Amino acid sequence: MLDHIHSTLRVSLKYLKLAPGTIDSLTNAIACVAYGLRASHLVDLHLPLDRSRDLLDMLKRNPDSKDLVLLQFGDRFTFFANVVRLRQHYETTLAKDTSAYIDIQGKQPVLRDCPSQLTDWLTHNLKPFLDNRPPRDILFLPTVPTCMVTLTGWALEYPVIYTSHQDSDTLDSELDEWEVRTNCLGGRCLNVVRILIDGHVLVHNNVDDHKNEHALRPAAQNTPKQETQMMLLSFSYPATLLTKEHQLKIQSDLDTKINHRLQDSTTAWLKAAQVKVIREQVNLDRVAL
Repeated sequence: MLDHIHSTLRVSLKYLKLAPGTIDSLTNAIACVAYGLRASHLVDLHLPLDRSRDLLDMLKRNPDSKDLVLLQFGDRFTFFANVVRLRQHYETTLAKDTSAYIDIQGKQPVLRDCPSQLTDWLTHNLKPFLDNRPPRDILFLPTVPTCMVTLTGWALEYPVIYTSHQDSDTLDSELDEWEVRTNCLGGRCLNVVRILIDGHVLVHNNVDDHKNEHALRPAAQNTPKQETQMMLLSFSYPATLLTKEHQLKIQSDLDTKINHRLQDSTTAWLKAAQVKVIREQVNLDRVAL
């Protein structure tokens, strides 16, 4: 499947003249979604609906990508999502939400409850899509909601989610792309956590052999192989805001979820893959969200 995703991106996004490294990173990111390791990935490219729709259609020509769907907000935010994981994430959020929400609008970051704007959006927009998906498996919304920062954190399954909208905002409130929204994360020590997957896949001599192309598995001894490191997610939070116990709980829950998904995978090399966690502290003058 990696070969299929990589070649599809090269063809579909040729007009953007992307660097090879960018294609490789996007290949791994979409593969993680297709494999069910992540609920979604936000594409860091400008993709109008027609372009993202064509890309989705091409990706789904591979049967291993059957669970891929598209969430598109105007021409500004494009998420490739796994519909199975997305439904699970939605149901868990409404039944037993364990995410930490941090309001970053004031002078100090403040822990808060799950914003009603998020649950309202999930109930009124995402649930109907999950229950009765259109033929093209695309949820398109012409406008961007003011709670987009929160919605992005939720869609990417961040255990710590920032909020930067007003509690008085409604589902119809639209984010003004020209409005400058400041936050209080600049000049503050932040803990940054990166979760990666380390594994090995076979290197095929004939990339046109579609039967072998889909048979990704741990490389045996003396078999040509390449190391594959996939970034699952990266999130941050103010270093002094969460208790040590809360931070350990976040890490434990993440480890459990990711390892369960690896073992639940039908792709053999993923079962043998290992989770790698990188932690660091940063202090930036400004933090853009």
